[in-house]
Amino acid sequence: AQGQAAIKQFTQAMEGAGKQTQESSSQSKSAWESFTARFVITAGDVVNAVKFVGQNTVGLVKQQIDLADRFNEMSQQVGISVEKLSAYAHAAKLSGGGIEGMTTGLRFLGRNLSEAAQGTGNAAEAFRALGISTKDSAGKLKDTDTVLIELSDRFSKMPDGPNKTAAAMAVLGRAGAQMIPLLNEGSQGLMKMRIEAEQLGIGIGTKTAKAADEFNDNITRLQGAVSGFANKIMEQVLPTLIELVQGFVRWVKESESVNTAVWLVSGAFKT
Repeated sequence: AQGQAAIKQFTQAMEGAGKQTQESSSQSKSAWESFTARFVITAGDVVNAVKFVGQNTVGLVKQQIDLADRFNEMSQQVGISVEKLSAYAHAAKLSGGGIEGMTTGLRFLGRNLSEAAQGTGNAAEAFRALGISTKDSAGKLKDTDTVLIELSDRFSKMPDGPNKTAAAMAVLGRAGAQMIPLLNEGSQGLMKMRIEAEQLGIGIGTKTAKAADEFNDNITRLQGAVSGFANKIMEQVLPTLIELVQGFVRWVKESESVNTAVWLVSGAFKT
């Protein structure tokens, strides 16, 4: 009897262990399926990802086309190549400035250079005080880029303060104060930033900038053509639309339908 009881207890213990093992296995499987389900990628997810990348890529490309177009125009305004301007723009951003402020300053610098070389304007004294000649050894007017490099070397050695700010504004206009952090880099710092811009692919070439300008001009022409097409349609349909509107106005004036409609609506609110 004791032997049978021992066998029965052993059998019950084995059955209990088996049930626990099955339950544990089932729980582990459920946990694993729940975990892996988070990483299941459907065809819809792939399509949405492709759409997202495509839309953002198109937007980014158009943004860069517009930027290249701007550099093409700025290059003509300030007399500095697109390649150098795009690199200086990178340097300006790293210095806490912006493209517009830099362009304004360079435009003023070019104008002040020309006036100072002719002995006119208020910037001539500022250039002399900074020890910068507006003409080269051959007596020709220096280009804006050359003077900018010279200015950066002068400003990098000057202490920050009101005198430095005044000197910057004297030769670069109101944007001069914003450009001080850029000028403080000195010619070597500007050269390093130009090299970095090329390494990062930020630099834009003259050919690309001109192509961007042509592309945007053609987009503008296309928009004009669409507007012209709409104008032609407008010319044809306006007389008919005027007659229709005038006829409707006459009908409202002469018909009792409006009064009847008002009476019906007001009656509905009263009930």
